[in-house]
Amino acid sequence: LDAAEFGGGYLPKSVKHVLSDTHEGFVHAACFSNKGTLLATGGADQIVKLWEPKKGSCSSTLRGALGSILDVKFTPDDNFVVAAGADGALRMWSVESGRCKHTLTGHRDKVHSVSFASSESKKCVSGGQDRTIRIWDLNKGYCVQNIACGSTCFSVAMSQNGSFVYSGHFDGSVRVWDFRTGSLEKQLSQLHTSQVSSVVTSPMSDRYLVSAGKDNTIKVVDLVNFETVQVLENPGLRCGGNKVVPCISPDDSTVACGSNNGSIYMWSVRTGGLEHELKKHKNGVLACAWSPSSAMLASADQKGDVIVWD
Repeated sequence: LDAAEFGGGYLPKSVKHVLSDTHEGFVHAACFSNKGTLLATGGADQIVKLWEPKKGSCSSTLRGALGSILDVKFTPDDNFVVAAGADGALRMWSVESGRCKHTLTGHRDKVHSVSFASSESKKCVSGGQDRTIRIWDLNKGYCVQNIACGSTCFSVAMSQNGSFVYSGHFDGSVRVWDFRTGSLEKQLSQLHTSQVSSVVTSPMSDRYLVSAGKDNTIKVVDLVNFETVQVLENPGLRCGGNKVVPCISPDDSTVACGSNNGSIYMWSVRTGGLEHELKKHKNGVLACAWSPSSAMLASADQKGDVIVWD
């Protein structure tokens, strides 16, 4: 993707919509659909909402979860939304009808994270408090692989090509798993000095892994040689209290991450320098998501507000 297509790249500068009180309490998760036409949010109120980000309007409300929604993702074909819940289950809803197709049970504690490869809508991967990573068949609605990973898994990210699962853990490490066999391929030990709260991969290219830690740093790892190419920091960046989810722009040029102080920081991947700071949230920002097709960015906070920037 060429940043020039969007007239100055993917850096959002201004508020497009403030979606106030989208959820009661924490909004843990935000995710754009793969076409960029919908935004999903999930929160402590046990609800997933779908929005039209260009209009700032809610198009549907998905119910059925029995605990906080901790993560939400669209299937690559955008036909379904899958949410990870504090009740130990994942749920899969039809975007069109709003009906729940599957409740995926097997985790013995909170499910912190869910992820898809870009080409595979029939399988997903999840990571949980129970120190397992699970791979699910979404046609049949059951677990086809259970990987014991030795440390609480706060985040999972599939490689876009579907070959690998990257996981972030309580012990500060990121682990790399073979998606097909479930075997441990690599361990980036002590990538962070405290727990890894999030891992995300380049949305288009599989070039970088971005991890956020409770040590208030963001690491950018080159997935060719697994070298850390940038350590992104700022005196205002505080991610100690809660899980914070960063995101990387579709052209791999910029990483964005929210902070407990309500700011969203944006760094250049090439230089590691701070490019921009977005200020509007009155409360700590928990999750950021970049639209795959534009400079739109969504950010979600601890008091139920979601802001769409462009």
